[in-house]
Amino acid sequence: MSKVLKWAAVLVFMISVPWHGVALADSSGTCGCDLSWSLSNDGVLTIGGTGPMEDFAQPGSAPWGKEPISVIIENGVTSIGNYAFYNCSGLTSLTIPDSVTRIGEYAFANCSSLISLAIPYGVTSIEEGTFVYCDSLRSVTIPDSVNYIGCFAFEYCYCLTSMVIPDSVIAVNDRAFYRCSRLTSVTIYNPEMRFESMVFSGSSPRLVIYGSSGSKVEAYASRVRIPFKVLTSPDFIIPYATNTIEEEAFLNIAAITVQIPAAVTSITGNPFADSSVQYIYATPGTAAETFAASYGYGFVPVSQ
Repeated sequence: MSKVLKWAAVLVFMISVPWHGVALADSSGTCGCDLSWSLSNDGVLTIGGTGPMEDFAQPGSAPWGKEPISVIIENGVTSIGNYAFYNCSGLTSLTIPDSVTRIGEYAFANCSSLISLAIPYGVTSIEEGTFVYCDSLRSVTIPDSVNYIGCFAFEYCYCLTSMVIPDSVIAVNDRAFYRCSRLTSVTIYNPEMRFESMVFSGSSPRLVIYGSSGSKVEAYASRVRIPFKVLTSPDFIIPYATNTIEEEAFLNIAAITVQIPAAVTSITGNPFADSSVQYIYATPGTAAETFAASYGYGFVPVSQ
């Protein structure tokens, strides 16, 4: 056989044999009685249909493995199964519809690239280990449909700095925020909320809990020696339709606490220069939180 024919045969062989570890076609299947999934070559997982997702028995047993970098769950899906996205370390984008009412145990554990998450209204509990070791997670919105936060739910979420727990939550279980070492402020709206042991153990030494005066929350903070501050109404509320705040817009304002709406996406310079402002009330993960950190204002997380 001539050299030309030999090289042609080698080339045909290389083309016909898939490169190990690289998907050449989309993967798909079912993940519930009436749910289907498909995973594209570029890592986009789409789950659609109606009803609940099946619970997976152990880490890594979901049919899409660790591959998704973006997950789109379509409206009609009502639950996310146990261990569904366990150890999907490349997952950066997540869409969860309002039809989802349950997120299972360890569903997003070890999703180390996930930065922000809005839990949809309708979810009633954050189960055991749901977000454990999501160590890039900076912002989580908990809706006021949630009534329970389970053991280890946000354990080792090192990048969480603030948390708002709505008044619908009646109990927070053991080690829910264990070793959240940058967590500096938690606002709790239910004065009767129950705490298990070690909920905030290992959090930042600068952690402050905000809540109602004379509440069980205040008693808990005293028992575990975490500073407590009474959550009061802000002295000044910037109109909710505001999108941009310019430098020195509130120069010399006579207020100690100011609430900045979540709609504000741009803050130029320091709008409160030469004023008595000390604390910024705002939704976690917004431009207002970044501004407060940049200029040294105290940040009080609130739900808007």
